[in-house]
Amino acid sequence: MNKHVEALRGDLSKISDNTESLIHAARERLSEKVEEVSHDLSTGRESAHDLARIIRAKGIEYGGVVERELQENSFRYLAIIAGVGALLGFLIACKCVSHRPSSK
Repeated sequence: MNKHVEALRGDLSKISDNTESLIHAARERLSEKVEEVSHDLSTGRESAHDLARIIRAKGIEYGGVVERELQENSFRYLAIIAGVGALLGFLIACKCVSHRPSSK
């Protein structure tokens, strides 16, 4: 029986060594993955900030263009808006008159 206990003790020692090796390898691999993900997040954050800066600059630029256009041609746009409003009013009025019940 003593031989069996020694064999079992040797097997448990091997299992313990293998388990420690696996844990160490898993820890190293996990550490590599954490660094990789951290780098990817950092790169993504920088790209998002760059994109936000570009969008903000374009928005300011186009806002200025629209403002200048409205200031330079304000009467033209006012006439267009009034014409569209009158056309919509006319179409709505015609539709309302055509759906009015007859008074027979």
